[in-house]
Amino acid sequence: MSNLERLLVVAATVTLALTAPGCDESPIEDGAEMSTKRLGHTATRLVDGRVLVVGGDPDGASAELYDPDANSWSSTASTGTVRSSHAAMRLGDGRVLIFGGDEVQPGTTMTVQVFDPQQETWTSAQPVGTASIHTRTATLLNNGVVLLAGGQGPEGNVDLAGLYDPANGAWSPTTPLLQTHAFHTATALNDGRVLIAGGAQKYGKPAAAELFDPQTETWSPAGAMVQQRFHHEAVRLSDGRVIVAGGKGFEQAYKPPSITSVELYDPATNTWQSTGSMNAARTGHTLTLLADGSPVVTGGDKHDLLETYSVSNGKWHQEGDLDRWRHDHTATLLENGRLLVTGGMTKNSAGGFLDNGTTNDATDTTELYTP
Repeated sequence: MSNLERLLVVAATVTLALTAPGCDESPIEDGAEMSTKRLGHTATRLVDGRVLVVGGDPDGASAELYDPDANSWSSTASTGTVRSSHAAMRLGDGRVLIFGGDEVQPGTTMTVQVFDPQQETWTSAQPVGTASIHTRTATLLNNGVVLLAGGQGPEGNVDLAGLYDPANGAWSPTTPLLQTHAFHTATALNDGRVLIAGGAQKYGKPAAAELFDPQTETWSPAGAMVQQRFHHEAVRLSDGRVIVAGGKGFEQAYKPPSITSVELYDPATNTWQSTGSMNAARTGHTLTLLADGSPVVTGGDKHDLLETYSVSNGKWHQEGDLDRWRHDHTATLLENGRLLVTGGMTKNSAGGFLDNGTTNDATDTTELYTP
């Protein structure tokens, strides 16, 4: 074989490799569109693998179900209550609890409803009793009870905490937090305690981290965070530690910028330590644990970058770009290991967000990420 023939064979081999099916394919693809535009909604994976999406601006009372096998949406019973930026929690028996949210209608922030996936019906539960808008958190405890903590009331950020028992549908107050908290996170630990991380106190002061012990219904300090923050996201890692990512810091009082910093909380030592920063500063993002134990972050601010965190080396890896910016969207791990990203605030015709965001910025689009 001549040198020219050898060169032609090599060139043909390279061409085939570059044009082979799957080469340069993005791990992110479009999913089926929802029935309506949504931002500030919730998405909860049901026991049967479907995903329940509820509320959000602009149509805050509607609900729909996503079928991963068919990549399709179907309408389900309306809540009858307009709410946005509310909380949703799948209970131990498979039902879904929703409560609170922006007070679009009088009393909305105090109402509680439960969705039955078998019957696809909503029932009202006992009202919380104290109004609190969208910054309140809900955490499922090991005993099946739901812990409600912090948030904003009519007079500002609050230290209130309460317990919801699905067995009797009743709320009961518990010991108040050590500080007022809003725009914080709440994460259940392996030992049953709950970590409240950061957030803001009244008058914009930073809030410290604290721990709730369900056995004694008491709160205790949870070490000093490396960077005080609010509007961040948190998720528990497979090894029991908690990763906290992004948000806004307190270094700048007026219009504080989003941050890239990330830190880890170790329950065994009650200490925090820095880890690798994200490639983009984010607020209004999502942080979800993938099936292999890797955290994945999507959206936030004006970002379309999707990146994953390596627990082994503490670094973030860029996996690809979403089809559009997303803010106040959702990202839900499906049973098949894919990540479903839905709705949120996205760029408008002018190429950016409207001032403070409006329902004109909401989208009905969805995307699927395959790790």
